[in-house]
Amino acid sequence: MILAIDTSTDICSVSVIENEKQKSKNILNTKQLHAEKLILIINQTLENINITLKDIKEAISKGERIKLIAIAEKKNGDFIAEVMPKSIPLYDPLANVMGVMNAINFKTDCLGDITIIGPGAGRRATGYAIISDMISIVMNRR
Repeated sequence: MILAIDTSTDICSVSVIENEKQKSKNILNTKQLHAEKLILIINQTLENINITLKDIKEAISKGERIKLIAIAEKKNGDFIAEVMPKSIPLYDPLANVMGVMNAINFKTDCLGDITIIGPGAGRRATGYAIISDMISIVMNRR
């Protein structure tokens, strides 16, 4: 997750970006007040994704990093899935997945945790896969 701040013009903008996707953005169009309003606009941007500066400071002080984590598990016969910002220790392999890299972690009975990390497919490959899947669905219905 990247906190992007641009104060190079009269307009100040703050964004949270993850995997090349903008998760939150705030713009302040007030000349010469960037320094006075910067913390306020950073707080607003982070609150849009349920993270506060206090959360970030706390994570750093504990040697952790906040990452957007998806969790899927089976509990009492039901599958539960959720996606949320989560503070994880820096020694966790998922804490160091940056940019367009993707990762998945499996918890196994015999081998313990297994983490696979690799580049994301990107727009073109993802688009191709979706179209290919749609064609397969249509062809199999006939």
